[in-house]
Amino acid sequence: SLSPHLTSSGPRRETSSRPVGSPAAMDFPFDLLGILGTPKDQDGPCIGLIDERVLGARGGSLAMVLEELGQKSCVAQGLRKPVTYGSGLGDQRVYLLAEGRTALGFLKVGRKRLFVASPHVSAFADVRNAFREIDPLCVLDFYVHERCQRQGFGKRLFEDMLQRERMAPAQLGYDRPSPKLLAFLKTHYGLSRYQPQSNNFVVYEDYFLQEASGGGGRPRSGEAADECGRRQRPQQQHHQQQQQQLREQQREQQRERQWHVAAGADVAARASRGGAPYGTDG
Repeated sequence: SLSPHLTSSGPRRETSSRPVGSPAAMDFPFDLLGILGTPKDQDGPCIGLIDERVLGARGGSLAMVLEELGQKSCVAQGLRKPVTYGSGLGDQRVYLLAEGRTALGFLKVGRKRLFVASPHVSAFADVRNAFREIDPLCVLDFYVHERCQRQGFGKRLFEDMLQRERMAPAQLGYDRPSPKLLAFLKTHYGLSRYQPQSNNFVVYEDYFLQEASGGGGRPRSGEAADECGRRQRPQQQHHQQQQQQLREQQREQQRERQWHVAAGADVAARASRGGAPYGTDG
């Protein structure tokens, strides 16, 4: 059976090492799918999931692949230095799209703690545009080789990541997204509204709308999402209780003001008629 770290579209053929019409996308002197643990009867393109454990167990070959892909992505996006290296993944994960000895593209994700300006008032921010702390799963690097673009490989990589991470596109943050990635998200997922942040991350307004409505869409991921919900619910309940108490106090103060105004008017009317004021014998 297929490794849980991989998805495939059919039986693997030893003679197939690159997608049709995309010669020499990024060829390596070893079988990428074999290193990722794909059975020989599986064919690509396949998507392999690489984390720190897999990278450490498979030696320098995968490190070489990630190093070269990181360099390619850096040049394609016009960055000063690569975002992806052949070591030090930590808690980040790389989705590698490959066929035989050919790497077609990759997508790297990881959680980031961000301070962002929220465009909406929520239970944690009473002032519009107040800075707040969030920790979304973020797309940190996304690259499909130039000879493999416009063939659906980027969409396939992104959808595979969403399924495995149990996320919706609006629930993600995006690190310095390129114009191509912004256009990709708008075309395929209708995401377009966001407020520019000083840290160059893009967090779409839909992120805050889903959060305000109770999360919406797919959960962030397993136990992390459950724990996040458990932490947020008491804070939200406490905030709601405070707001309710404040409204009750305001209503009580309004009733007292109305009573004093009415009482003052009554006293003035009695005095003008020569009557005794309240508190004396008439």
